[in-house]
Amino acid sequence: MGLGSIGAAFVLLFMIAALAILLVVAIVLLLVYGARRRAGAAPSRWLLRTAIALIAVVLAVPIVGILWGSASADPDTLTLDLRETIAEKSLPGEEMPGFPGFYDYDSERVELRLPQGKRLGSPVTKAVVTVEDGVADSVSLRGPAESPKRAAERAAEWAKGLELETSGLEDAADSSSTEWTSEAAIGNVATKLSLQPVKDGELMIARLRFELSE
Repeated sequence: MGLGSIGAAFVLLFMIAALAILLVVAIVLLLVYGARRRAGAAPSRWLLRTAIALIAVVLAVPIVGILWGSASADPDTLTLDLRETIAEKSLPGEEMPGFPGFYDYDSERVELRLPQGKRLGSPVTKAVVTVEDGVADSVSLRGPAESPKRAAERAAEWAKGLELETSGLEDAADSSSTEWTSEAAIGNVATKLSLQPVKDGELMIARLRFELSE
């Protein structure tokens, strides 16, 4: 869990505690109001109004939070058109707290359009978009840490869709301790496909990076 996620968790716990306190206060006010009425007294209407207002706040905050979360959450499928300039304001979600110009997505899938009629649709583990001067300047994708054979198959699938060179990919998977890369230009998009060993070569990660130029 990143620092941003930890901070968000503390904020969420604080809000839950605050709402619980408001709800308890509202219930106490309602009980006092009801007790005074049963005793034949004329309780202040402000007791009832305040209790109702507090209950309304307790109900409204989660609803607003759900609506805001739906608007700012990572999309299930991250769709980007790399054939044209991508303005930061058009990116879904929000930049990572503490990392200006860094958009970190946990989307399960990406759908990319590239120059020369190429497309890439694939499940991913992580997608990152970096921004400079208000426009996206790179898009990075990665698969999970998995067996060298499966990571190589994933890289080969990406390479096939983009017509990238895969010479030496199988050898890299067999050795499982050597990083493999393939670089090419797709129109004005510099593309780098790589296979990187982790855990002393026990596992490998397929990565794909696009450098965007205006």
